[in-house]
Amino acid sequence: LVPGQDSEVLADGDEILDTRDVVALEDLLGRAIFLITEE
Repeated sequence: LVPGQDSEVLADGDEILDTRDVVALEDLLGRAIFLITEE
């Protein structure tokens, strides 16, 4: 299911069960800085 691109439409009462958390840009930058300073 791709927002705005998928031909499937959810019916009333349908549920999406397999979801992923959003990755925040701040978290990615923090990890990168941590890895760089660790060396």
